[in-house]
Amino acid sequence: RVIGSEISTRLMVEQKNADVLGNALVSYALYKDKSDYINRMKLIDVFNLKTSELTGEFQRATQYELDIHYVGKRDFNDVKTLLEANLPLKQGVKHSESPIVKERVTYDKPTIIFLNNSDVQQAKINFYFDGEPYQIAQDVDYDAFEEYFSGGFSGLVMQEVREKNSMA
Repeated sequence: RVIGSEISTRLMVEQKNADVLGNALVSYALYKDKSDYINRMKLIDVFNLKTSELTGEFQRATQYELDIHYVGKRDFNDVKTLLEANLPLKQGVKHSESPIVKERVTYDKPTIIFLNNSDVQQAKINFYFDGEPYQIAQDVDYDAFEEYFSGGFSGLVMQEVREKNSMA
């Protein structure tokens, strides 16, 4: 199932879905050859995977530490007991370096990157500005800018790009 799902997603969804193609292009713009769409197992290698290889990888993955996040009304100790009774949690697991934060490509001048695909019926335009690290104290400012810049049909991007320049 895992192999079939990956193959069908790559062949049917990734090549035709404008959102997926847009995400792939953004990933390429940010990480170049370290993009998750480029730096991954080749399709033929996915096809040739054996169940035992996948099972082995899953077993190796369970040897690392993990974080469990719970949101709900149950008492912490009840949830802990439930998880311990139903999850095969191991003692003495390896330290995880997750999440791995990849270094982004830097640009010294404005850069435009196109993905020309005549099969897609709608253009997707993304803007990326390298800014300051996220600070929760400025969350309201971020939300206000997001609404001003891309807030639906009244946002700056929609007004300028779509309506004033006829790029519907």
